[in-house]
Amino acid sequence: MNDKLGNTEICCEDGHIVKRTSGQANACCGSETLDTRWQSCCAGRVVDSPGLGCCGTVFYSKHNATCCKGVLKEGLGSVLAQCCGTEAFDSHLFMCCKGKLWLRQEGLECCGKDWYNPSTHLCLVEELQPRQSASHVLCGRDQYHPAHNSCCNGVIQGKKEPCLSPTSSSQMCGTVRYSSSELVCCSGRLLPRQKGWTCCGDALFNPRTHECFGEIREKGKQRTLRPCGRNSFFDPTFERCCVNGSSLGQRYGPGHTCCKGTLHQTSGTGLYGGQCCDGKGFNPETHFCCNGEVNDQSEWQRIGDNDFLEYSLDRICCAGRRFPAWGGERDCHGGLPFNQHNQTVCGSTVHNVTRGTCCGDSLYDPSTQVCCSGHSQIRPPWAWVECCGTQLYNTSDPLQLCCGSRLHHLPHHDHGNHRCCGDAIINILTHDCCSTPSQQVAHPKEPHMACCGHRPYNSTQEHCCAGTLYPAGPTHLPHIECPVIHVKDLYLQTPCNHGGVLVGRVETVLQNENYTVYTLRKYLQWKRPSGLWKSSETQEPWVKFRLHNCSCPVLTPLQDYAIWLPKSPQGSSLPPVPELISPLHVTTDMSYVLRLLIACQQEKGNPHL
Repeated sequence: MNDKLGNTEICCEDGHIVKRTSGQANACCGSETLDTRWQSCCAGRVVDSPGLGCCGTVFYSKHNATCCKGVLKEGLGSVLAQCCGTEAFDSHLFMCCKGKLWLRQEGLECCGKDWYNPSTHLCLVEELQPRQSASHVLCGRDQYHPAHNSCCNGVIQGKKEPCLSPTSSSQMCGTVRYSSSELVCCSGRLLPRQKGWTCCGDALFNPRTHECFGEIREKGKQRTLRPCGRNSFFDPTFERCCVNGSSLGQRYGPGHTCCKGTLHQTSGTGLYGGQCCDGKGFNPETHFCCNGEVNDQSEWQRIGDNDFLEYSLDRICCAGRRFPAWGGERDCHGGLPFNQHNQTVCGSTVHNVTRGTCCGDSLYDPSTQVCCSGHSQIRPPWAWVECCGTQLYNTSDPLQLCCGSRLHHLPHHDHGNHRCCGDAIINILTHDCCSTPSQQVAHPKEPHMACCGHRPYNSTQEHCCAGTLYPAGPTHLPHIECPVIHVKDLYLQTPCNHGGVLVGRVETVLQNENYTVYTLRKYLQWKRPSGLWKSSETQEPWVKFRLHNCSCPVLTPLQDYAIWLPKSPQGSSLPPVPELISPLHVTTDMSYVLRLLIACQQEKGNPHL
């Protein structure tokens, strides 16, 4: 792969080259790319939320739902569930026999849709036979004793008789011999032969009236074809394209998967449902990949999202890597097996300590130590201790300011006039900071200078809309200041003068010509009706607000935000929000917000408490 391809493009599994949509993109999603650490893909669509599953064209959380043959089942997470047809089940309690669920009992196995005891019966293509003895095995449809006879091409013969080649019409379908003049074998299923008909998966169809694209479809429907390699075409509405190293393409539909330019049959998969294992395709609902080999899930117990324990308890597979389980390892963490009764996994290290607390690859004591970016340090005697990169600092010290992962020491005489701009500090009396979630740019304060995303511009010569600059001209933009503000910079925005604060997660987004309306699921709402901040308990857990498309940034769905509300007139259902703090992760920054509110209540100008 040349430098240009490695830096700006990605070679996808089907042989297509796709331009990277970001520098960190590491996988393909249809005609787009994504960063799998922060994003998920489903049917060619990308969302900014990692680890989501894809069921047909629907994203879902693997923690509380399972996708079985394109049907989404709520209530049982796919981390521990397996599929039986379109039903999800717990493999600890049930076993699946050809789409039918049975209560699991030790020693029983499946024969077609029924269960049986292999010590008393034999299974012949979904039919049960009483076992003549514990030593008898099948030869075709009949039983024989290996000590007395042998099996040749499905026929029982004498122990010492030679095994001759089968007749031209005698073939095998799975473990059963059949006559090809009377029957046809479709994906391991025997069907009566019909003149002119051929296989489509495990079914027969008439190619004069129908077509096979993983499923049988009636001919004559209008299709929009796209090139597939240099020799073929495919219909993207229900087909995909597999291109090999010679740029030769092959179209395929559900039930097949393209891996490294080679097409593999993966029965039961949707159009985007198959996965690859070291160049081999498989159905992730029934199999999994471990050490480059495809394994049948029916022989393993699912113990995590991509973790499996063999029912014999001899081996364990963690994040695609197989390990022996001789030491009682029954769980995986970080791709490593461990015994939760006497071990703890920290990063890439297993410690022989029960339920220890990790800091990087090491253990630490949270009562006496603080962990900063994988480095443990002795806990200092400060009331408010936080990490700045790998350093500890006292948040009550007004002379210290953490920007990104860099700790700055401010001058005594004007420490209150400094703020962060990226990982640097600026003096707000002389400089401004223009920022987007990925970039921050400092610039000197000058008349008519404003920010358009992370770019400063002269407002007398240009105007900004949705992060794009246009030549100056008559505009009808509302006069709204709508910056993205980091939570640690809130003390510069005089929060005490606002009407309230709302903390929650963006759940829905509705965009129209001028405004985008957001629905926020509330975690916390504080108001100050009489000068005091009070927690507001309301029956409705949702709130809607709107932001102007030109003046305000785009909020990310499923991201947490804190919104400082203006003192708006009564009865205004969707007031423009003048200030946003983004991103605000409640679990780590809520304490800082609460300290600001306490400072306002106590009428203190300095939030460092």
